[in-house]
Amino acid sequence: SGINAEWSLRPGFEGIMKLFFIVSCALVLSTSALKCYEKDGEGKVNADKDCEADKVCAMGVFVPFEGYKGIDQMCLVKSTCVSGKITEGDNKDKQCDTCDTENCNKLVETEEYKCYMYTYDAAKKTLTKKADADDTCVVKKADPKTCVKMKIQDGDTQNDKYKDGGCGKCGENDSAFCEQCEGDKCNSAVKVTVNVLALFAVLKALF
Repeated sequence: SGINAEWSLRPGFEGIMKLFFIVSCALVLSTSALKCYEKDGEGKVNADKDCEADKVCAMGVFVPFEGYKGIDQMCLVKSTCVSGKITEGDNKDKQCDTCDTENCNKLVETEEYKCYMYTYDAAKKTLTKKADADDTCVVKKADPKTCVKMKIQDGDTQNDKYKDGGCGKCGENDSAFCEQCEGDKCNSAVKVTVNVLALFAVLKALF
């Protein structure tokens, strides 16, 4: 009866196997590496790179009309990317972003296009298209390809915020001095803004 009592206190074989399975799963989950995109030494980007346990997926930051800036795709110790910048090592001060799911640092597909650049003559209030000085723009594939050009204003004042033209969008409240268009080199035509009322008054006085 003593032997039977002793065995009755021990877990059965099935219970031991269940416990072993649970512990094994916990160990695997706690030590399994996160898989990320990483650019190798030859510039080739590979998916499913096994990162070390203390690292997450990382990449540069997409800047509108400029493309991705900062670090390459890699595994990174999360604490070294603070407020969007690397704090130490060879990549110090470069822009960064991190995420912690499988291959989450895949870059969004982008497209390039061009916009014309301009030179503004404040004395004559004219815009001249720069020769062979196109602005190369980078946008996410789903986003519109927009260019801007300064709109010449009537009167003595002129807001020259958009005097260089190029890639971009007009600000929400900038329609009085900014023209926006969509498409490759769409900002090519230079419009001369004339005060129609003033011209009419001059013609009326002459005739």
